[in-house]
Amino acid sequence: MINLRGADVEAENAGVWVEYHDVQLRIASAGTLEYQAEMQKAIRAANGEYSELKAQHQIMAGVVARALLKDWRGVSDENGEVAYTPAIGEQTLLADYKTFKFIHDYALQEKHYKLKERQKIAGKSQRRSSGTSSGASKRHS
Repeated sequence: MINLRGADVEAENAGVWVEYHDVQLRIASAGTLEYQAEMQKAIRAANGEYSELKAQHQIMAGVVARALLKDWRGVSDENGEVAYTPAIGEQTLLADYKTFKFIHDYALQEKHYKLKERQKIAGKSQRRSSGTSSGASKRHS
């Protein structure tokens, strides 16, 4: 379903696959009701402790892990591949501010969820590949 802004509502809610360094992240839009509800819940729970930068990162890491980061591929530890859960995602984002910031900033950019933009990215990926498509959009850092 496409909304009046030209955004793919399914992509906004379920997320789009994005390459980030050696992993793939499935990132939902910050324009979803789920994200807004998680933000409101987190701010209420913070009881005014949201003013310090460290507190903001702690609060927002949970919000991002629950509402924006939907899945990942290629994340592993000494025991092998790590399946995504919001709890593990939150721990990861608390320990890695740059990844947290990348996911949050990506989710805020509406263009990533517009159908025309996603079709352009998919077309570029297919031309660069050997003929198979992974469905991930490419991010150059």
